[in-house]
Amino acid sequence: MVPSGHTSLPNIDGTLQIFIEVNTFRARLRQPPLFKVQLVGLHKEESQRDGLFTIAPDCLTDIEKIDLLIIPALHGDLAAAMEKNAAFIP
Repeated sequence: MVPSGHTSLPNIDGTLQIFIEVNTFRARLRQPPLFKVQLVGLHKEESQRDGLFTIAPDCLTDIEKIDLLIIPALHGDLAAAMEKNAAFIP
């Protein structure tokens, strides 16, 4: 998940790398991937660190099925972060 607002970039990137590496390892063994890894966001781009970084999610919240959703750490005012990301809740 790529939330709006100030989030932990290492949480997002590290998790992405781990799941992709599992699929890469399986490919070396001529096995099919275990995971379809996607970054899901509310917007086509999410600005982080006052515009220093931009994340472009693979898809928006209109996904039919999610087996596992990993939520990165949110920084700052938690109530404000929850309000910014309320569209994720359903």
